[in-house]
Amino acid sequence: MNHRLTLSLTVVVEPDEGGFHAYAPAFKGLHVDGKTEKEALRFAIEAVQVHMKSLARTGDPLPIGPDFSIEREMLHNVPSRA
Repeated sequence: MNHRLTLSLTVVVEPDEGGFHAYAPAFKGLHVDGKTEKEALRFAIEAVQVHMKSLARTGDPLPIGPDFSIEREMLHNVPSRA
């Protein structure tokens, strides 16, 4: 059986002096800036991805909680001739 994982993450983007500030509350210390709201969000997502890869490499747990959740769904294998 295969599984599909759906990750839900809160990212907050706020206006800041001359640009925007974004952070992910589940990942303490993860703060980025961008010239636009869209850029700040993109940088935050990239930073989360890098941080999650680092956690996976070191075997550290993901920060599951109200600002970061994982939903697991079992997928049934269907024969190719079905």
